[in-house]
Amino acid sequence: MQLAIARSTARATTVATGTIWLVACAQSVLVESDFPAPLVEQLPVHVGFIIDPSLESFEHYEEIPQAATWTIQLGDASLSMFQPLFTQMFAELSIVEDVPLAGLARGSIDGVIKPVLERFEFDVPLRTRDEFVEVWLQYQINLFSPDGELIIEWPVDR
Repeated sequence: MQLAIARSTARATTVATGTIWLVACAQSVLVESDFPAPLVEQLPVHVGFIIDPSLESFEHYEEIPQAATWTIQLGDASLSMFQPLFTQMFAELSIVEDVPLAGLARGSIDGVIKPVLERFEFDVPLRTRDEFVEVWLQYQINLFSPDGELIIEWPVDR
């Protein structure tokens, strides 16, 4: 009986020590980017896609008082979501640098899409039974004419 109590106490101490160590240390999370294939009806248009560098390299750093310091990296998760979606959604998709378009692109592209990450929130596990970091993202999808005129701004929560 005392051996079982000693083992239980040792286990609890190990878990408590591990938890304290885990909470006191910096945490880093890389957001996984596994998205299902989009099921959308393709539109018969040629669209330009501006890839904002912040979509490829977004990193959020936050110190939580009496807890850990968190670094959350989106990596290419945003691109892994948008590029297949836009490729499936439009008859043709071309990567462009900026608007207004110049040269041949101006005559062949019907519009230009530029997604921008507008808002980022996260929730971290505070108890030992929590296992996941939750991330909320809000994007602003901007649609421009080939000459650079803003046609619409569309907020999208994910």
